[in-house]
Amino acid sequence: MSYYVLRDDLSLAKPPATPAMMRTSTYYTVISAHSNDFTDAIKKINAAIQKTNYPVKPSRWYALANGGDTPTFVQVVDRATWAEMEPPEKALEAALKEAYGDSGPQALDQLRHSCSKIVTDLLVYRPDLSYIPK
Repeated sequence: MSYYVLRDDLSLAKPPATPAMMRTSTYYTVISAHSNDFTDAIKKINAAIQKTNYPVKPSRWYALANGGDTPTFVQVVDRATWAEMEPPEKALEAALKEAYGDSGPQALDQLRHSCSKIVTDLLVYRPDLSYIPK
């Protein structure tokens, strides 16, 4: 069992009131000495997304508080349909370059180099197996 806390300072969206039909989660196991580099990279990428109106689904970030390898961060993106799994036409690297010039894509490298492991999953909501209190 693991316990995660929402990181509003890194998130571009609030949790939905009702579960999304699908959700992608990316788990980043961060090298302890690079925690600040990792969060700085997320903030820089988020700023570029907002500055360039990059067409990405809003995401929420969570940090592991207890119950696993720390530091671990999780990026959660809600998806309504399978079609929303398609990547945008414009690459994120292009948006970073537009926002910060030639040094912009280094934020993605900074994020990746801060991690010892990156794992993704897709969850599909099953209302027939779920209980949501009123």
